[in-house]
Order: sequence, then structure tokens, then C-alpha cells
Amino acid sequence: MSNNIKSFKRNATKENPNNFTEDDVDYHYKGMNRLDYPILDRKFKTVELQHPKPELVLLATIGNSLGVDHPNQEHRQGGSVAVSKYNKLERSFDIGINLNKPCPVVFEDDKGKLSYITGHTRHRFYTKNNFEWIMVYKYKTIKDLVVDSKTLEFELLQMGQASQDYEYYSNDPSIQDAEQFGLKAFSRGHLPSDDNAGVALRKLYDETYCGKYFTPKELTQIIHSVISEAPTLSNTIERRPMWSETADEWMIQNDYVDTDSVLFVVSGHDFAIKTYAAAVNLAQENPDKKVRIVFHAGVLDGRDPETMYNNRRKKAWNDIKTFLNSMQMVVFNNRPQKPLNLEIYGMIPQLGSVHNFQRMNRFDKNGNFKKQLDT
Repeated sequence: MSNNIKSFKRNATKENPNNFTEDDVDYHYKGMNRLDYPILDRKFKTVELQHPKPELVLLATIGNSLGVDHPNQEHRQGGSVAVSKYNKLERSFDIGINLNKPCPVVFEDDKGKLSYITGHTRHRFYTKNNFEWIMVYKYKTIKDLVVDSKTLEFELLQMGQASQDYEYYSNDPSIQDAEQFGLKAFSRGHLPSDDNAGVALRKLYDETYCGKYFTPKELTQIIHSVISEAPTLSNTIERRPMWSETADEWMIQNDYVDTDSVLFVVSGHDFAIKTYAAAVNLAQENPDKKVRIVFHAGVLDGRDPETMYNNRRKKAWNDIKTFLNSMQMVVFNNRPQKPLNLEIYGMIPQLGSVHNFQRMNRFDKNGNFKKQLDT
């Protein structure tokens, strides 16, 4: 077997795990083409690469949110890597792990806590195959630099968006990713809310994407969408973006809050099955309360937002129904596994032309929306 291919045990256990070694680190450092991984040679304002070589760290010490909550990935609409990309990654390891390919990149905060900037997909593979020590490139805040948390947060957001390597099996940023990134930059005060907004946003995208991922036409459309949608730039917003923070804010502002008799579980449309599983546990733990699942549609494309919203409604509903049907047959002996106090309740309104921004879009029994008067 070629020296750049590392073999590993397919039957590894926690007691007899797989591991990377210092020899693997040296071979990777000598053989990897850094042009395929531009993050390693970029200069950042608040953080710096700790060593030119990767380091060996315990896999269990790295926080892996798969893009749901951690700021390095929260702007990514898809969150977890696509199934097709993960399957392709697994197939690439059939003959072993290519040590010339990029390895994960992590950030270590001032308390020593590690979290991914990029590497969520490989984390899943390493966990599945019981790796204990893995190779990572590590970033920390620049030594002796006084950094405020707001500036650091913003740069980590930017690094998470731009850190995908050029040829490995990662999810390239999508148009919706770029729009949500821009909207967060305005909503958190990282960009000016004045006549210079468009120029500042263009500069941010140029620095982040370096001319990759989007055509000039697509980038112009993204900028127009963000400028027209950012809450700090317009008092009349017809298309409202949603992520975890804005969804929670909407729920509170419109009085969809937990009470002594009702609990709400709020999630993006693309985490329907994971959310349903969590809601089942919550309903079983609270049999005297109603548990209601609410979805949001993330950031909607400006070209046809209504179709995108409806497609995401259908996806969330159908993902759960398909999951339930398969589980009934395999696990539950064809008996419904749905607590009586659990309800797939509705979706947060995001389109002013067709929705009432103050009223939940309630699901009917077929996954369509009830009339607003019925809510």
C-alpha cells in the first residue's frame, strides 16, 4: 500500500481504537498541497494558526454541533453535511485514509475548549470508526492581542464560511448560506447600516470567498437580496430570514411560549427527523403537557421565495411522515409511535405577501396550512 494511504481497523472498539500518529503528521505535512486548503495561508485579524503542522488531539475533546448551534457553522443553511457528500467521503476511505488530503481545522478558546471550523463530516466518520487521536490544524486568538468577543465571533463566522477545501468532500457555501451570513453581519452590527452598506457587503464577500463558489451575477443577486431584506436597512420587510435566534425571537414576540400546559420545540426545516425524535422524548417526559413542533424555512431565495418556503414546508412534513412509516414497520410492529400529546404544529410566517407576520402558519392533518382564521 502506498505510504500516503493509512490503513485502519474496520472493527475498532473504544478499548482498541484507531489512532493517527506523529509519523502520519509528518507525512501529511510533507505531502499535502496547501493550495487545496487556502485557510491555512490566510491572515486573520484575531486568530492565528498555532503550528504549520497539524497536531494530535483527542477526538472526544472537540465539540461537534454539526452546524446547528455553534457560531462557526450557524450561518450554514444545511447544517450537517449532505448524505451524498458523506457517503462519497466514506467510499473514498475504502482503501484507507489519504494522508495527503486536508484534515480538520479547529479553534481553541481561552479556556482550552476546542470546536470545529471545518471538519464536521470527518468527525462523523472518525466517530463511527472509533478513532481516539486525530490530526487537526489548530487556531487560537493571536498572542497578547486584546480581542473583544464581538470581533472574534464575526471572524469565526467568516472562517467557517470560507474554510472549505478546494477539492475534498465538503459542502460548498450555497446562495442561502451567503445571504444568511450577510444578514447576520448587519443584524449584529458588523457592517454599516447606511449608504455604504452595499459596498461594505461586497468587500466582505470578496474577502470571504476570494472569487470562488459564486459567479459575479450570483454575487450581485445575493447582495441585492441581503440589502432589501436586512432588518437594520429597511422598515418594510416582505421576506424575513430565520435562523435559531430570529425564530426564538419571533416565538416570544408573538406569544408562542412555553406554559404550564404547552411546550414548543422550534427547528429549521432541514432537521425535521432529529427534532421529531427530541420532541418524542420531551412528550414522554411531560405526559400532562402538549408538545408542539414548529419549523422555520431559514433564508429564502429572492427569486421565488414562496415556492422555496412551500417546498421546505413539504420537506419537513414528508421527512417526518416517511420516518414514522418506516419505524412503524421495523420497530413498532405497525403501530403508530406518536405520543398523543405531540403535535406537528406549524411554521413561522416569513413572506409578507402571503402570510400574517403575527400568526403561526398551522399545519392541517395533511401537511398543508389551515386558513389564518383557523389559527
